[in-house]
Amino acid sequence: MTQVKPQAGFTSILDNDFYKFTMQQGVIKLFPFARGRYKFINRGEHSFPTGFDQALRTAINGMAALRLSKEEKHFLEK
Repeated sequence: MTQVKPQAGFTSILDNDFYKFTMQQGVIKLFPFARGRYKFINRGEHSFPTGFDQALRTAINGMAALRLSKEEKHFLEK
């Protein structure tokens, strides 16, 4: 099986989709002090190459450092 090479991951907080933003906003508003756990669900039953799990975890962990830039805020305000 092919080995996955780690990539830079997300470079912008806007590398996301509206569904994820609205669902997370709902969790934060309705349950501000709750602790949650998220689980990856392979809805397509795809086979992933060796190392995919670690590459995904690295990308997800890297998202904690993302911040909304002034330019991104301006874009969203349009």
